[in-house]
Amino acid sequence: MSFGARPPTRNPMTLSRRDRFALALTIALLAAPAVAATYRTKSQAMLHSSPSARSATLATLAIGETVEVSACSPTWCSAQWHGRNGWIARRNLTLSEKTPAHPKTGRGYRSSDGHWVPSPQQSPNGPPPGASAQCNDGTYSFSRHHSGTCSHHGGVRRWL
Repeated sequence: MSFGARPPTRNPMTLSRRDRFALALTIALLAAPAVAATYRTKSQAMLHSSPSARSATLATLAIGETVEVSACSPTWCSAQWHGRNGWIARRNLTLSEKTPAHPKTGRGYRSSDGHWVPSPQQSPNGPPPGASAQCNDGTYSFSRHHSGTCSHHGGVRRWL
């Protein structure tokens, strides 16, 4: 043993096993043909900064959120949600049908996730099919999100 000898150092170009996996997955996804499709979350899903559950969480998506997917591996999908790009575990996504460009019938509005929602309506026989809340003015809302539900009808009386 000589004095002043340095301990062996790790080559800075050597990647950890996790980094090698992430790099290989990224290369495979970039080389794969794009699937560019609209998906919906089928359970609560995390938008990650890289295709690893250990990577930083950029956002937490609720069930039913719409995301644009550009490519998928067997376990991860490259996705965009509200202008944020990241990765979502494939098991949390399901292929979504595109929303029609025009309302189906009657009065309504386009929700923040692009779906047409009927305006709140009266129903003397109780909640109509698909209603999500009863408003304080007695109408029933078909909103898919709590935010803004019954805002022009005195607020929510009860959630259905």
